[in-house]
Amino acid sequence: MNSKAAGFTLVELMVVIAIFAILTAIAVPNVSAWLASHRLSSSARDVYSMLQLSRLKAVKENANVCISFNSTGYMSFVDSGVGGGGESDGVQNGTEPTVYSGTYEIGVSFAGITVPQLWYSTRGFPSSPFGTTLTIQNQEGKRKVITLSSVGRVTITD
Repeated sequence: MNSKAAGFTLVELMVVIAIFAILTAIAVPNVSAWLASHRLSSSARDVYSMLQLSRLKAVKENANVCISFNSTGYMSFVDSGVGGGGESDGVQNGTEPTVYSGTYEIGVSFAGITVPQLWYSTRGFPSSPFGTTLTIQNQEGKRKVITLSSVGRVTITD
């Protein structure tokens, strides 16, 4: 047999594959939990951004901006009555421009809201004088609560 032959034996390869399989079996559940948590946080930050952008748009356009939530996503639009319909009627009529539209991440769902629809006024204040609380959750039951105060400040809590 040639002593200069290079390579791995079958036993060495099997040991490496066994170690890799054990490490994978340990890591997969942790990655799944991290991914679910990341998707929940990402959805909460997206709603936060939408609320901030909607407030800025209301002040910039000097028009009311309507925000609505449902089980699959959220939407905000300038509710000015342009193109038919009424101003501040909560329905996107005619050519009222969309400010932001989004959906929750995979595995994240809408858990509830204190007010299903709200507006930012032309001065950037929300329509609800007592604030609004939106709750979203992932498939593991972890929740994020997005709170909009009566003066328009947005916060995210666990």
